[in-house]
Amino acid sequence: GEGEGYPVAMINSENNSIEKIDINVILGMIGIYYTLIAAWDEENKANWDEWLKEADIVVPDSASTQHGMDEYGLEFLESYFKRTRKNKQGYRMNTGFWDEGDVSQSIMGETDTVKIEAFMRERLATLIKLRPTEINVVQEPFDLIEGKFVWAKTPWYNAFGEDWTVKAFQFANEEAEKQGVNPGKDIKFYWNDWKLDQPSAKLDLTLTLIDKITQAGSHIDGVGLQIYNGTQNKYYPHVPNKDELIEVMRTLKEHVPHIYAEYETYR
Repeated sequence: GEGEGYPVAMINSENNSIEKIDINVILGMIGIYYTLIAAWDEENKANWDEWLKEADIVVPDSASTQHGMDEYGLEFLESYFKRTRKNKQGYRMNTGFWDEGDVSQSIMGETDTVKIEAFMRERLATLIKLRPTEINVVQEPFDLIEGKFVWAKTPWYNAFGEDWTVKAFQFANEEAEKQGVNPGKDIKFYWNDWKLDQPSAKLDLTLTLIDKITQAGSHIDGVGLQIYNGTQNKYYPHVPNKDELIEVMRTLKEHVPHIYAEYETYR
C-alpha cells in the first residue's frame, strides 16, 4: 500500500515459507553496515597517520595523484598541468615503464635495443617538458608469480636486463639536463613499488638497485611506497606492522633522501 515501501521476499528457514519485509528495513541495515565500515576506516587511518608521523613519512595530498600518458593522452595532461601549476598544486606522473598493459602498444614485442632506448628517452623527455612535481621513473618492475617476485618481462628488461632500472634513471637525468631542468630541485624522480613496507628479499634487491643508480651518477629523490591494509587483497593479503614499517623507513633513508606513502584499505 501507499507509504509502505516496496516489499522483498525472504525465506523463513523454520517452515520454508515466504515472508515479506519492507525494503526500507534492508536499506537501513545497509546504511548501518557502511556507517560501521566508515568508522573502522577512520580508526585505521588515524592509527596509520600516527605510524607515518613516527616514521617521518609524507602522505601525498589529493592533488598529488598519479596518471600515465597512455591512460589520459598528452593533450589532456598538458591542460591539466597548466591548471595545477597555476594553483601551485603537486602532481605525480608515471612513465608507464612497468607491466605490458600500461605502455604504448607501439613498443610491445620490440627487441631492438636502440629503438627501445629511443622510446624510453622520448617518453621521459615528454613528461619532463610537462613539468610535473614528480615522476615515478620506475614503478613495479617485478611480477608476482606463484608467490615469488621475478623480473617482469618488459621491453626495457629485454633490452637491458636487470640493469634497466639503472638505465631508466640515467635517461631521466640526461633528458632533464637537456631541457635545463635540475633533478631534485625543479623535478623529483622516484622509484615506486608495493611490498616494500616490510623486510624482504624484494626490499633488499630494490635497495641494491637504488645504490647502483646513485653509484652510476644518476639522481634519485626517493621511494614511493604502496602500502595495503587488508587480507582481501588477492595479490597481497597483508596487514602492516608498525615496528616493521618504521624499521624499513629507517633503512630506506640510508639510501634515499625522501619517502612518500600511499595507503589503501582492502575489506
